[in-house]
Amino acid sequence: MSCERRLLVVGWDGATFDLLDSLIDRGLMPNLDGIMREGFRSTLLSTMPPISAPAWSTLITGMNPGQHGILNFVDESPPDSAGLNRHVEEPASAPVEVFPGGYSVINATRIHAPTLWQRLTSAGKEIGVMNMPMTYPPEPVKGFMITGMLTPPGASDYTYPSALRSELDDYEIELELGEREFDFPPVQFISRTIEIAQKRGRTALRLMRERAWDAFFVVFTGTDRIQHRFWNVLAPRAVAGQTSVEERELLPLLHEYYKLLDSLLGEMLSVAGQDALTMVMSDHGFGPIGDRSVHRRVLARMLGLQSAGSRSWPVRIRSFAESRLGVTWPRVRRVLARVAPRSWLQYVERNLRAREAESQQKELGTIVPFVGHLGGIRFNRDAFGDRPMAEFRDQIAGELTKLVDPRTGENLVANVWPGDALYHGELAATCPDLVFALNPTYVLAGGVGRNRSLVGPRTSHPLLQGSHRRDGILIASGPGVRPDSSGEARRLEDVTATIMAHQKLPVPKQFDGRPIEEALGGLEWVLSSGETESRRAGFVANGAWTSEEEMSAVVERLRGIGYLE
Repeated sequence: MSCERRLLVVGWDGATFDLLDSLIDRGLMPNLDGIMREGFRSTLLSTMPPISAPAWSTLITGMNPGQHGILNFVDESPPDSAGLNRHVEEPASAPVEVFPGGYSVINATRIHAPTLWQRLTSAGKEIGVMNMPMTYPPEPVKGFMITGMLTPPGASDYTYPSALRSELDDYEIELELGEREFDFPPVQFISRTIEIAQKRGRTALRLMRERAWDAFFVVFTGTDRIQHRFWNVLAPRAVAGQTSVEERELLPLLHEYYKLLDSLLGEMLSVAGQDALTMVMSDHGFGPIGDRSVHRRVLARMLGLQSAGSRSWPVRIRSFAESRLGVTWPRVRRVLARVAPRSWLQYVERNLRAREAESQQKELGTIVPFVGHLGGIRFNRDAFGDRPMAEFRDQIAGELTKLVDPRTGENLVANVWPGDALYHGELAATCPDLVFALNPTYVLAGGVGRNRSLVGPRTSHPLLQGSHRRDGILIASGPGVRPDSSGEARRLEDVTATIMAHQKLPVPKQFDGRPIEEALGGLEWVLSSGETESRRAGFVANGAWTSEEEMSAVVERLRGIGYLE
């Protein structure tokens, strides 16, 4: 192993300069402050949508979702979009859908493009990968891998090599299911998040010292979890009127988490050595979540995507409960989850989603929720016939920009992008035809509002305080690293290309980014001289899970942090 070009990548999921700068000003993160003063700093643009699954998949592949095929934690795309299932081998067993006719949960086997791990391993590089989302199930590498987010609770196959698991002692990947719920007591929630970060940090430092490595990747996801629940408490502009006395009393404990991350960063920098390149990055940024809901079923009807007449009876009952009684399914589910068996609740949800999916097959399009204020629109190509779809898309985009809140007159939609402006590649047809961002004071919600209103009070969990933004962080430190005063934002794809160049490997032509030469003085790199493989080894068209129970447990984890209704 050659250590002269060692690379350390530390991921803080959802980290944003909006928060970190205020913590540095308080003197809470001296190690981060030090490398930012001496090194390179840039806003890092996430994918659209800025969700961990597509964002980390882009870092892992160097490509946009139109090439790697991941848009969310669940797959709601038509099964034969872009001929996906016509040019890949069928999996050994049929994909398991948690909600038949609705969606299936993805994992690392669904990443369509070759991964960074495969490229580094093929080049003979020793690598260590810890807790990176979108790595379960683990794949063979030259080195080791410990999988991260989407690893099912109780899974035993989360390491490569498998024998590594016996060396991890009390290591934990995530909070337990009940601990992730927003109703879990806040002090225990924060304390357990700190505890898991301590275990991850200890394990990472031990492996960094004991194992050979050219490139080491470790991700801490507690930043995302804490900011979802306590953004208003942490936010630098938080004032007494925004937070309760109880919440403000939590601030010192919350600060302990960020102080721990900074301390671990300092130790990792020391172990990596002065000759290593260190990059601290996030997959997306963060900000406050809006306090008003825009109901997507009403929105779909207003845009002419769906009609009321084709709805199935379960959907009609749900709409009646929401519009006349103000009772939403997420609220009902939270109550039932305390008293009803999980299997019965899943049965009800399966049927609701299956019926809704049947109704949507007859419609012109579907509004897909992403996260917070972001959504997409996917057209049903079979329903169009000879009607020009591009013309309809432009019409819908225009209608979105005209929407206003009846109460305030405020514009509801801040931006609209055609899908082909965001996605390109073999799988671009599986991506939405339109993507839109609401004004951040609004949240895209399911169902219908009271009296079938488009806009109403927020219906998501009241303790949810923060949501994703596109502006993440990138900080680089090490030999030859130069400060940057341009203020130019970089992209996740650029980080992957920079990793390849730093490791003296050709940058594949299919990459959507280029090495950040401004950050690294004297960085020399070349494009690959020929085309490389376009599909990932081990790719499975619809993901591979061992059982429905395994995937259902992952769904509960995603719901516990507000990613699913």
